[in-house]
Amino acid sequence: AKFLFTYQERSADWSIEDLLKKWNLKAANVSLSGISAGLDISLRRLMGGHTIHLLEITLN
Repeated sequence: AKFLFTYQERSADWSIEDLLKKWNLKAANVSLSGISAGLDISLRRLMGGHTIHLLEITLN
């Protein structure tokens, strides 16, 4: 199974690493470069200048 989720980076001190270890999961960054291909608006503009990450969570 896979779980995809996004989050807005607000603090470099925040991490889900402990939770991933607790539940024996791993996370991989997913590139956002191809996401906006079918959109009429740029992804950067849609994100409003915020740093958004897309992660894929799977069993370790």
